[in-house]
Amino acid sequence: MKKWIFVIAPAVMLGLFLAFYSSDRKRVSAREEQYKAAQQQKIDDKKRKDDDMRAKTKQDQMAKDAEKLREEQAKEAEKVAKEAADRKGDLDATAIAKSNFAQRTGEIRTIDAQIAGVQKQRDQLLKEILNLSKSNEQAKIDRRSAELEFERTKAQLLGVLAQDPLMQMPVAPVAPGGPGGGGRGRGGP
Repeated sequence: MKKWIFVIAPAVMLGLFLAFYSSDRKRVSAREEQYKAAQQQKIDDKKRKDDDMRAKTKQDQMAKDAEKLREEQAKEAEKVAKEAADRKGDLDATAIAKSNFAQRTGEIRTIDAQIAGVQKQRDQLLKEILNLSKSNEQAKIDRRSAELEFERTKAQLLGVLAQDPLMQMPVAPVAPGGPGGGGRGRGGP
């Protein structure tokens, strides 16, 4: 039996070991499952929190986008209103400018007509002045021609008279002792 003790003692120890090992294994397995369940719970909680955060972030982002869209629409509406007001102002200014242009055009036409009339009068006056200057110069020429004709005629008459013996003046006798005479006196030697 001594041989059997070598077999029985390790078998009993193996049995005790297997009993303790299997119970410990069940306990470790249960603890691992609890740990895995706890880890899974943590992962699920974290995932739920992440999903909640994503949903909240998404809602916040959508709210911000909606607010931004409202602001952009308000700015766009304000811009459109401002452009419409500017366009209306431009149209009003254009209408005023057109009426002023039409009025100034009428005034310019009136002034152009007056200028044309004044130029016509000026041209007429210049023609009259030219004609008067021409007449004046012609009169001067005629007067000078008449003076020259008078002088020529006078010179001819004097030439004819100078040649006519009847028209000659007799030479007066010179008295002795007088000027130009031959005696003693003032005019002599």
